[in-house]
Amino acid sequence: ITLGSDGNLWFTESATSKIGTLGSNGKITEQVTPTGKADPIGIASGSGPALNVWFTETRLARVAQITITGPPYIEYTLPDASARPTRLTLGPDGNMWCTDPGTNSIWRIKQIKRPPHVVFTQFQLTGNAQPFAITTGPDSALWFTEPGTNSIGRLPVSGHPLTEFSLTTAGAQPAGIAPANNGQLWFVETKTRELVSMSTAGTITAAYPLTGAVSPDSIVQGIDGNFYFTDPDVNKIGQFMFHTHHVNFYPVPTANSQPTAFTIGTDNQIYF
Repeated sequence: ITLGSDGNLWFTESATSKIGTLGSNGKITEQVTPTGKADPIGIASGSGPALNVWFTETRLARVAQITITGPPYIEYTLPDASARPTRLTLGPDGNMWCTDPGTNSIWRIKQIKRPPHVVFTQFQLTGNAQPFAITTGPDSALWFTEPGTNSIGRLPVSGHPLTEFSLTTAGAQPAGIAPANNGQLWFVETKTRELVSMSTAGTITAAYPLTGAVSPDSIVQGIDGNFYFTDPDVNKIGQFMFHTHHVNFYPVPTANSQPTAFTIGTDNQIYF
């Protein structure tokens, strides 16, 4: 889910291959992807005059974009047929960046305005990294989780050097990652059920148990400075109090909803 430049919330529906929008009036609209069974997963708001929204078509090894005014969509096929683009983020360089566990890499997606076209640049990761979440860090580099190699990766917009920081706890399974207002990266470890902070130098500065959590997944910092995380296996949203380190849980009213992704709306509320 992402906040579009139109003030609406845009989200993917992977099972039905649709892109949805939630307006400030509470109305939901849905549009089918141009190619069926595309399995859209990641979505992010782009930059530039087109006011576009980008999303991954994971099953088709494609990324696509749509303007906030609606179709037509434009689809772009990655140069590697085994690619499985998953999560997206807008980099500080104005390009889109995505994780790709299919080829074990990070892709930079640079748009060429005329004619509508993109240039893909692949950055290969070591081992079986299986990159998952990706975000822009406080240092204007791309940061991402590597659950396959139990590491956190850093990639400057220049593309080098790629740095991968191994986690000390074996099998921690890092998942969601987000920048924080204290200038550090924070991420959740699904297996250890911890919230961990890392400096931009790659040093672990703190680790806090998410007492009561079962499968923490995505993370976001609210405007109150506290961290919020999804816990899909128990159908709850968790809240980690930044100053007291206390953990609160809020059950999602709809049973078995399996909350996953976060964004913050124009009203400064958290949407998932």
